[in-house]
Amino acid sequence: MALIDIVIVVVYFVIIMLLGLYFQKSSAKSINSYFLGNKDIPWYLLAFSGSATNFSVCGTVWQISILYFLGMKSFYIHWAWGSVIPAFWMAYAAIWIRRSRVMTAAELIKLRFGPGSGSTCARTAYSVLGIMSAAGVIGRAIPFVCKLLSGWI
Repeated sequence: MALIDIVIVVVYFVIIMLLGLYFQKSSAKSINSYFLGNKDIPWYLLAFSGSATNFSVCGTVWQISILYFLGMKSFYIHWAWGSVIPAFWMAYAAIWIRRSRVMTAAELIKLRFGPGSGSTCARTAYSVLGIMSAAGVIGRAIPFVCKLLSGWI
């Protein structure tokens, strides 16, 4: 690795740490400031935040496995998801979440289904579905990722 590469990585991490320390003070004031920026940030930045929370290791594993199967033409799928999810958050979800005054998905479900057993059932089903889909994506793709990486090592 060249010295310039190391410098770029170190500068990047220093900037990220400084930004984190700066925003830590403002987000530690209340739960509202942590989840919604104390409602002082514009709706489109809230949309970017909501879109960013949808990215995880499952998506990365899925992208690598679909790249393995389809090759470079798989990037058409990535561009579709990379534009659809942020567009949805910017067009609908961010404004609606701000108007409904909820901060988490659990609060959103409670608002939609009420505080009773329907809400508890919906939250439980949502959690189970999320865990099963994440486990399924990772479990299905791991053999293909390992086979792909074995050619590089």
